[in-house]
Amino acid sequence: MFWGYPFYSFYIRSDQNRGEIAANLIDITFLSDANYLKTQGKKIFYGNISQIDFEIESISKDKSISNFISGQLLGAEDEIYIKGRLSGFKSKRIFILFLSILFTALGFLIYYCLQAPHGFSYPEEFYQIYGYDYSEFIYNLTTPIALIIEGIIATMLLIIAIKYANFKSSVKPTLQLLCEKLGAQTVTKYETPLLFR
Repeated sequence: MFWGYPFYSFYIRSDQNRGEIAANLIDITFLSDANYLKTQGKKIFYGNISQIDFEIESISKDKSISNFISGQLLGAEDEIYIKGRLSGFKSKRIFILFLSILFTALGFLIYYCLQAPHGFSYPEEFYQIYGYDYSEFIYNLTTPIALIIEGIIATMLLIIAIKYANFKSSVKPTLQLLCEKLGAQTVTKYETPLLFR
């Protein structure tokens, strides 16, 4: 997991069967496909749960939990492996969109700043005002268009940094909550049967 990447894959092994796992998840989830059926207990998630897979979103304000959790139930009887993914965004496409905006703006800013000084009738006017020691690149960084692009870059970096910081602090509590509710323990990818990787 590199800096800024708010996605994390995990494997959990449970001794419960598929029905028990689904029931335990339903206890803490508002189901989107249950026709607003009210169930008892405190709800932490909202989403879809079946005995095959689940996709849930955190609605808890008092617990630090990953925004989105999806997983597949693999195995049979009382040895179920859950292959899942925690994420800060609903899909990787949103993260890729933010990265593309960030790098496109950065590329355009560099291209813009490498041009001749902007805002002068002729290039010599720049040197008459600022002298030959002043950098054209630094001057172009202070023009209005460059400042707007710098604002876009700063906004994208801030969004990614905040999302990643929140996500990173929520990975361990989310896995602990899932293990507690499902009577399970986390396992590595290599402790999982080859068929389920």
